[in-house]
Parts: sequence; structure tokens; C-alpha cells
Amino acid sequence: MKLVFIRHPQTNANAEKKIYGRTEADYSKAGADSVEWVIEQTKDMNFHRIYASPMKRTSILAQKIGEKHGFNPADIIYSDDLLEMHMGIFEDKSIKEVKADYPEEFDHFITNSSTYQIPEGESFGMVQERAVDFIKKLVKEMNEEGKTEHVESETEQEELPASGSNDEKTILIVAHAMIIRGILAWMLNMNLDDIWHIDIKPASITEVLYKYDYGMILSLNSPESH
Repeated sequence: MKLVFIRHPQTNANAEKKIYGRTEADYSKAGADSVEWVIEQTKDMNFHRIYASPMKRTSILAQKIGEKHGFNPADIIYSDDLLEMHMGIFEDKSIKEVKADYPEEFDHFITNSSTYQIPEGESFGMVQERAVDFIKKLVKEMNEEGKTEHVESETEQEELPASGSNDEKTILIVAHAMIIRGILAWMLNMNLDDIWHIDIKPASITEVLYKYDYGMILSLNSPESH
């Protein structure tokens, strides 16, 4: 199947370079402008399901994409497993503020981001674990759905259409940078410390073919590249 990961558009917190994960933030002007770009880029995709983080910055985009593809708001599936990394005591602060208020904790985070758990928050490894659990459950559900469709097809003595094959289905996941990075690291067998080589920009669209427990990036696109 194909997995399409879309990061939420730029928010005011992004523009102000704040560290945030579970703090709500409205779209910046650039972020709001990028929504139509995302919709245009995805207009020809045929989504079988749409999943999203329940945060406002992700749910708004998921709903707008879903509307263009004939999904009702109730059809979009929200999962806490797709929530952004909880930044704990760093939440909603600038890097300057965090360095001043929590110099030791910030140093640990910078040098050991994959394993260091921010006080009252998470480590990147914890984020990856729940994100990967989400993908594994999704793959299992899709496999079970494929088996059911195959049995129904045989009962009707008809071959399952190629378009119904799980290999042909496309799943949209609207989430956050750390969630997408964590999943990509797992799919591509990358060390978490190396995933920073992949830049997941606001409103970026990452298409991944996932088959036989093997992930391959098909494309990585963002408004900034146009």
C-alpha cells in the first residue's frame, strides 16, 4: 500500500521558532496559504482512509483534504498515537528561554535527543514507539480487510478488482514532523540520530510505498520547493 504523510502547515509557533508539541497554535499566513497547495497536490490521489492527529493544526487540514475527496468529517480517524512529541518543560518556549531556564536539560536533549526524556514530556524514542505501533496496527487491519475482500470475492465467484487490492490502496496520515520522522526511520532502517537528514517541512507531502515490511520513499515535496 501507499502511505501519504502530510505535515501540518506552518503555525505562528513555527514562525516564532518556539519549541512546542502539545500546545495548540493557529496557522501563520504562510501556513494558511499552503493549505490550497496541499489540496491541489493531492487532488488526484484516491484515499482509502484518512488518519490524523487530533491537534487543531492537523485536524483542520485533514478535514479540508477529506472534503475534497468526499469524506464526511466523521469519516476521518483521529489517533492520539499521532500526537506530536510532548516537549514537557520546554513547551511553548523559545530556544533562548529554554537555554536560560533549563540549560542542563536542554544540553541533554541536544546531545541525546533519541533517548533523553524531557521532564514532564517524552523522548524521541518514545514518540517513535507509539507511531510505529500505530503503523503496525494499520498494516494488520489492512491485511485483515484484504483477506475479507478476497473471501467475499471468491464467494461471489469473481476476481477481486486490482483497484481493491491492498497493494493499490492509499492511506493519508496528517501528522507532525517528529511522528513522520520516527516512522520513516523505522521503515528505512535508519538510526534515529540520522533522521535529521530528512527535512520534513510544514505542509510537506511524503509518499511511501510500504510492501512486504519494506518501505521506499517515492517522493518528498513541499511548498518551499516550488
